[in-house]
Amino acid sequence: MKRLILAITLLAITSLIACSQDAPGSSSTANEKCNKFGCISIEIDQPIQALKPAKMRIRVSSTQKTDHLVVSLTVLGMESLEIGKLPETTRSVQYRDQGVSVVLEVEADMEYEFEGEVVLAKPSYKAEKHSYSFFLVAVTPTGGIVRTSTSIYLDSEGNQLNTERVRELSETKEEILPEVTGIIIFPTDTPYPTFPPPTATVTVTPTATRTPTPTNTPTTAPYP
Repeated sequence: MKRLILAITLLAITSLIACSQDAPGSSSTANEKCNKFGCISIEIDQPIQALKPAKMRIRVSSTQKTDHLVVSLTVLGMESLEIGKLPETTRSVQYRDQGVSVVLEVEADMEYEFEGEVVLAKPSYKAEKHSYSFFLVAVTPTGGIVRTSTSIYLDSEGNQLNTERVRELSETKEEILPEVTGIIIFPTDTPYPTFPPPTATVTVTPTATRTPTPTNTPTTAPYP
């Protein structure tokens, strides 16, 4: 009986955790990565929809004091990105095509946080799952690197897919559809041509050898 109660309790807790991960207003946090140089993490508010701003938070720490800790965020598939709240020790901010780089002055073993908003681009083609990747890296002046990443998945309408749906689509073959017409049909596999192409082999049949006919030479009569 106790085992049954324990199993039901664990099942209920698991269900609550799963629901909280996919519920509106919850957050998706990449696994925080730490090593001998420090720690870094990124957190993005859910649910996310294409062309609508989503709040995110980045936290970073260094095991050593430095006045030049570079934190770089790259987002594949974004429409725009803006960092609104920065630590007081921020030295510079530089935006680029697919992300932003922030230079911080930090104390050892202290956490620094900055916030911003990201807008994901609308899917450009019809598919059941579209992946948007976030790559976060912190680099010290001596070359120490801490990195982490996470991905957001949207459907063809730009709405975020929950964890279970992403798992289902990852286990099945996806169909890619064009924006207007029907299903794209890919050609069947054909053998690659051989270069250079083989040449025709000519078989030469030897002709019969004819024995030459001897020529009769007239014999001169002896001189009397």
